[in-house]
Amino acid sequence: MTAPRRFRWTQAACLALASLVCACGSSKPKLSAQGVTHTANPAGKGSSDSLRGRPELESYLVATVPERTLGPFLARRDGTAMVGYISTEGAARKVVAAPISAANGKPSANARVVATAGGDVDMLVVRPTGGARPGYVALWTSLTDRGKAIQLVGIADDGNARGQVIEVARTTDNVVWVEVVPTPRGAICVWAEETRDSSANILGVPLDSDGRPRGVPTPLARGVIGWQAVATTMGAGLALVSREAGQKPSLLWTKLDGDARAVGAPEVIAARSFVGTDVDVVRVGDAWVFAWTDRSGFDPQIMTVSLDERATSKEKVRAPVPAVTAIGGAKLVGLVSFGDAAALAWDESGRTGRSGRLHVTKMDAGGKLAPDASVTLELEGNTVPILAPAGRGVGLLVNARACPLASNADACAAVSPGPTFLRLDEKFAAVQVESMRLREQREATLAWGLDCGGKEAHEARECLALAALPLPEGAPGVSQVHAAHMPARPSLYKAPLVPPLPPDAPRPLTLTTVAARETFTDLAAAHVGDGTLLALVSSPPATDKRDGPRKPTASKQAPPPPAPLATGDAIRVYDLDAKGALRDKPALLTNRALSVGGVAIASDGNDGAAVAWVARDGGDPQVHLARVDRHGKKLREQQVTSDRGDASDVAVGWVKNGWIVAWVDGKDGNGEVYAARVSPELRVSPPERVTRAPGDASDLSLLVQGDRVWLAFSDPRDSPHDGFADVYVATLRASDAKRTSEVRVLATAAHSRSPVLAAAGDGVAVGWIEEAPMGTEPNNSAAYGAMVAWLDASGQPVREPVRTAGMGSGFPTAIAFQNAPGQGSLRAILARSTRDELSLDAVELPPTPATPAASVRVFPLLALSGPPSQDISLSFLEGALFYSDGLPEEERVRRLTIGWK
Repeated sequence: MTAPRRFRWTQAACLALASLVCACGSSKPKLSAQGVTHTANPAGKGSSDSLRGRPELESYLVATVPERTLGPFLARRDGTAMVGYISTEGAARKVVAAPISAANGKPSANARVVATAGGDVDMLVVRPTGGARPGYVALWTSLTDRGKAIQLVGIADDGNARGQVIEVARTTDNVVWVEVVPTPRGAICVWAEETRDSSANILGVPLDSDGRPRGVPTPLARGVIGWQAVATTMGAGLALVSREAGQKPSLLWTKLDGDARAVGAPEVIAARSFVGTDVDVVRVGDAWVFAWTDRSGFDPQIMTVSLDERATSKEKVRAPVPAVTAIGGAKLVGLVSFGDAAALAWDESGRTGRSGRLHVTKMDAGGKLAPDASVTLELEGNTVPILAPAGRGVGLLVNARACPLASNADACAAVSPGPTFLRLDEKFAAVQVESMRLREQREATLAWGLDCGGKEAHEARECLALAALPLPEGAPGVSQVHAAHMPARPSLYKAPLVPPLPPDAPRPLTLTTVAARETFTDLAAAHVGDGTLLALVSSPPATDKRDGPRKPTASKQAPPPPAPLATGDAIRVYDLDAKGALRDKPALLTNRALSVGGVAIASDGNDGAAVAWVARDGGDPQVHLARVDRHGKKLREQQVTSDRGDASDVAVGWVKNGWIVAWVDGKDGNGEVYAARVSPELRVSPPERVTRAPGDASDLSLLVQGDRVWLAFSDPRDSPHDGFADVYVATLRASDAKRTSEVRVLATAAHSRSPVLAAAGDGVAVGWIEEAPMGTEPNNSAAYGAMVAWLDASGQPVREPVRTAGMGSGFPTAIAFQNAPGQGSLRAILARSTRDELSLDAVELPPTPATPAASVRVFPLLALSGPPSQDISLSFLEGALFYSDGLPEEERVRRLTIGWK
C-alpha cells in the first residue's frame, strides 16, 4: 500500500459475507482473534446463479488456504504488491509471502515460507517499508507464557525473507493493536498494550528498510482508549484519545520523527470532550482533518475538527463541529483523503442488522461537507464497507446487489447480495460498479484489502482486492484466495443506490428523547392546552450487585429519570410544550403500578386530563384513575374497582361532562370487558359488563365519537383453549356506558391482536395485527401483517379489509392511527420487525376507499436501534409519534415529528 492506514480499515473490514470469515483486528482496546472459517456455499451463488454469463473480473489464484489461516492480506507499493498470510499445519504456523503484480494481481513469483511463527498467533500485519531499499514487513503477535510477543520478518519484493525472525517486544500486557507506517528511512512500528484499567499504553520502535529495529521500544503515551496512526512527511502521526480519571476524554495529536521519537509535546485537538474511540484522521491539503463518533447523547453524531499547520497558533485548531445532520444520529464508518479533499462515510445510527444505508460525502480541508457531492447506497449484510482513495475519487468494497444494466426487475430481484466494487468520481457519482465475479464464473463470497494505487489521478487506474471462493470440490473448509483486478472501465452494473422517495412521501423531521435509562412497558399521550401530556409506565433501573442501582448518565436531550421510590412500576406524566421540549420534571402519579394494566390518558377538552392504570390493592389488581392539571400534576385519585379479580388493559376517554373508563377483568372466571362512567369529580358509576364469552379478552382500545363510545378488543371466544383471537368492536352509550352493539370485524385463521381505532366519517377505522406464528419466513407472509377495516355508524363493515405488510420483508408488530387534520385520508404508523432489525413505516389510506387494495400507500420512515424482538408502544398525535426504543441498557422514549404532504 502506498500509504498504510489504520488497522481497522485495511484489515478489520474483512468480515463474514457467506462462506469465509476473517475476524480481524480493531482500533479499540478489545480485539477478537483473526483467522478464516468455512461454511457451505450459500444458495444463489456459484453454478445456481440465475444470471450466469455476467461479465467477470480478471483474477489470479494467489493462495489456497485451509481453516485457521490468518489472512491473507494485501500490501502495495511503487509498482509492486505482496500477499501475506499465516497457515497452520499441525502444530506449526508458517508465514507465507506471495508477490503479485501491482498492475493486475498476477503472481510474479512463487509463494514461499518466509518464517515460522511460534506459539498461538492472533494478529498479522503486512505493510510496505520505505527507505533506500524498500520492501515489505510481516509482523504478528503471539501468546507467551506470561503475555504477548511481537515478531516480524522483512520481505523483499520477490517474496524472499530478508533475514531471520526478530522479536520486537515482549510484554505481560495484552497487545490489542499494531501498525507499521512507512517512512523515508524505513518504517515506524507502533502498538497498544492494554492495562488492567482497560486503557492502553502506546509504544513505538523505528525499523530500517529490511524490517530490522533501529533502536529499542519507546513509550509514547499512557492512558489511551483510542488511536490511529498515519504517515507524515518525515515520520508518523498519532491521533490518540486520552482519558484521565474522572475527566472526559481528550483528542491529542502526536508527531513522530523517523526514529519514532515524539516531536514536541502533543497538541490538544479537542480538550475534555466527548471524543469516541473510533477516531480517524487524514491529511487534506495542508490540514489534518479528524473525525469521530460522539456518543455522549442518546443520538450519536459525527464530529470533525481540522488542524491547519500553516495557521497561527490561535487559528490552528478549530472547535469541533457536527459533520452531518441525521434523524436519529449518525455513526462514523470511514474517512479517506484523495487529492485536495476527503471522503466521509457514515451510516444512520438507527440502521442495524443486515441492511442499511451508507452515505459517502465529499469533505474539504475545513471539515465542511459538499452538498453537491454525495451518494447514498443501499447495502445488505453486516459487513463493514472498505474505502480507498482512487485518484480524483474513491473506491469502495461493499456488500450489495449488483444487477446488470440490461436486466429487468425480476432478474435483479433474483440476484443474491455479495461483494461489490464501486468507483466514485470527484462528484461522487457511481461511474463504475462491478460484481466480484471472478474468471471461474463464480461469485466471490468475501472480498477485502481494496487498494486503488494512491491519491493521485494518474495512479488510480488499477484497483486490486483479494477475493475468496470455496473449493467447488475437494477438502471441506478450504478456500481459494484470488487477486481481483478492477481496471477503470464503463459501468456494467446498476449502482445500488437508495431509490428516491416520491415527492409527496412523508419524511422524518425531528427526533428527540423524552425519557431514558429505564425499562418502559407502555405509554400514552394526549393534547392538553398548548402542549402534550405523555404518561409512561416504567420499571426501575437495573441493579448491579457490585455497584448498586445503575446510575443514569447525563444527556443533552433528556434529564435522567427520578430515583425510584418503591419496587413497583412507576407511572409518570411528562409535560411537553408544542415543540416537544420538557417544561418541568415529570410528575410521579404512583410507584405501585402493574405493567399488565398499561396506561391510558385522555384530555378533558380544557386544561386537564385523566390517567388510568392498574395497581395492586388488597392483594388484587384494581383500576385507578387520577385527574391531573395541564402540567401533569395530580389533583385527585380514585380507585375505580374494588371486587376481587384481575384487572388489566385500561382505556379512558372524555365524554360530555365526564369520562368513560374501560378495562378487562377476570373476576367472573375469565377476562371480560367492563366499562364505567366517571364524573369530573371522579365519582364512579356502577360498572357495566360489555362482553359475555369464553376466553380472555385483551388489548383494549377506546374512541369517543359524539355520544357514542367505541371499544375494540381481541377476543378468543371461538377458540378459548388455543388462544387464537379475532378482533371485536362494541359500542357504548356515553351517558351510562351501556353496550348498544357488538360485532366481530373479521374471522381469520391467524391470531388477531392489538386493535386500534380512528374516526372515519360517521363510523370508524379499525386496525390490528394478524400475528405470524413463530418461525414463519417473511416470504410466506401473505396471510399475516397489519389489517385495516372500516365500519359504519352502526358498526357494520362497509368495505373489504385491507392488508399491508409494510415496506420490505418482515412482519408488522404494532400499529397506531392518526386522523389527518383537515383531510379525508387516514394516516398510520407501522412497527415492522425483520430477522435483524426493527423499523417504522408510514401508511396512507382513505377512510372509505373505493378500491382498497390499490389505495394503500406505504413509505419507509425510520430504522430503530432496538432489537427485532422488542415489543414497542406507539402513540400518534397530529404528526408527532411517541414510541419506545433502544437496547436493554439504553432504553428510551422518543418523539418523532413527521412531515406529510
